[in-house]
Amino acid sequence: MNTPRRVLVAVAVLAVVGCGGADRSPASSPSATIPTATRPSGAPIASDDGSRLPTPSPSAASGGGAFDPTRVAVEFDEVVAGLEAPVGVDHAGDGSDRLFVLEQTGRIRIVRDGVLVERPFLDIADRLSAGGERGLLGLAFHPRFPDDPRFFVDYTDEQGHTRVSSFTVDPASPDRVDPATEKRLLFVEQPFANHNGGALAFGPDGFLYVALGDGGGGGDPQGNGQSLASLLGKILRIDVDRAEGDRAYGIPPSNPYADGADGRRPEIWLTGLRNPWRMSFDRATGDLWIGDVGQNAWEEIDVHRAGAPGGANFGWNVMEGGHCYSPRTGCDQ
Repeated sequence: MNTPRRVLVAVAVLAVVGCGGADRSPASSPSATIPTATRPSGAPIASDDGSRLPTPSPSAASGGGAFDPTRVAVEFDEVVAGLEAPVGVDHAGDGSDRLFVLEQTGRIRIVRDGVLVERPFLDIADRLSAGGERGLLGLAFHPRFPDDPRFFVDYTDEQGHTRVSSFTVDPASPDRVDPATEKRLLFVEQPFANHNGGALAFGPDGFLYVALGDGGGGGDPQGNGQSLASLLGKILRIDVDRAEGDRAYGIPPSNPYADGADGRRPEIWLTGLRNPWRMSFDRATGDLWIGDVGQNAWEEIDVHRAGAPGGANFGWNVMEGGHCYSPRTGCDQ
């Protein structure tokens, strides 16, 4: 993935909020599905440090039979204490060895040398609504940071709608950002309080990818996941280095609906997602991995391979994971 090993450890101890909300069943059975083609057996995968490792065979991973999740042991190491509702962690790629922790309540905190810096890096708690699945949800530093001193956040405003904004770091004060530097890039109205998505990531192509949930309500009642006229239930792909028309960003020409014909939104890169609240690019391969929250029965891990064109449809709300959802049988897979 695109984070060093110690960052992955930090993620393991952070609280997460991406569950589907009141429409989820407590008896749900998590499962990982990959709707697109998987790697052939024995194909290499990336380790945390970017080196290549052989793909384990089913027998090596599970003792010769099907994968048994009850045999997986998980250990936790405390990285830092004193955080309030931490939901994400990132680094700036600037060699400073700082970790940046998102607090759902509206602050970004710095961890340096294992110590939590008392003063927040950014505090926009007065600009957002937090709680449930709302709040400060995504963070991504510009790939040329600090030469380009911007970073980008995804949050739900006081009315619960999604905003993606940039902020600018003053080199004279690298540990503290002035909230007045906010420049708003994208606004998406949210019809319900849940399924906001929220993940942000820069791809190897230098474009910003934005994850949006289907708008909530349980079962995607507005049909946003399959609607190309809606940004909800999608992964978007935008160019933050140029403005275009009345937009504060540009549309990459290789986006599948870049021309916006027939009411299709040109920002759309991938469709058919329910609540993709976390995603990450593999540093070694460029593959995009997406954690998508399921409805009641199936959780989903999706992969979009590097070099594949945009426009892939991951199925929601026709399918939940690899299974029919609407209709319950005989759906178009």
